[in-house]
Amino acid sequence: MICDLYNVKQCTMLTIVDECVFYVEKSPPLPVTSVTALLVTELTVTSGESITVWSEWGNEIEHYEKKGETHASKRMIKKCKNGTVQELKDIFEQEMNVFAKHVFIIRHQFRMYRELKTTLTSEEAVVHIDFSENWVGKYSAEIQSMHFGASQQQITIHTGVAYFADCHLSFASISPELQHGPQAIWAHLEPVLKLLQQTEPTI
Repeated sequence: MICDLYNVKQCTMLTIVDECVFYVEKSPPLPVTSVTALLVTELTVTSGESITVWSEWGNEIEHYEKKGETHASKRMIKKCKNGTVQELKDIFEQEMNVFAKHVFIIRHQFRMYRELKTTLTSEEAVVHIDFSENWVGKYSAEIQSMHFGASQQQITIHTGVAYFADCHLSFASISPELQHGPQAIWAHLEPVLKLLQQTEPTI
């Protein structure tokens, strides 16, 4: 687990968490809260070979029939599992290690993002983009059949903010194309980048 999630400035190899010189091999004590205190108490006083029960989220393949054909779909469900206390300890420690690395990377990315925005020169810009959820287009007046099936046309909204040294610019583009891959991103960005060059010629 990571020794200090908040003081990430100490780390000399932020891009590779496992190689950080401040990386702690053994798990540090868990913070004392009502949940962790109860869990630690239960796992400490109970023998590692004792059987216990816990809930765990996981994917499950569900088979169903449609028009005489068998289909399969994946869904997320909450499963009830049982095993030894030692197995539960191992699972808990493994998940906490993954979670700690995830939080460490997020905090580092946010810190670098803030530093970039506050140190921009007149020749630089930071563009923050993301797709919003797909929206459904509607007519001002529709017949009943338009309410069902594929009759409702979806649209994609690509949003973003461009930060400059002395100001920022919000933008959005709308398209009937529902793809969110790299090609679609560049298609949305091309007119935006041209506009940015016209707005800020020094970039």
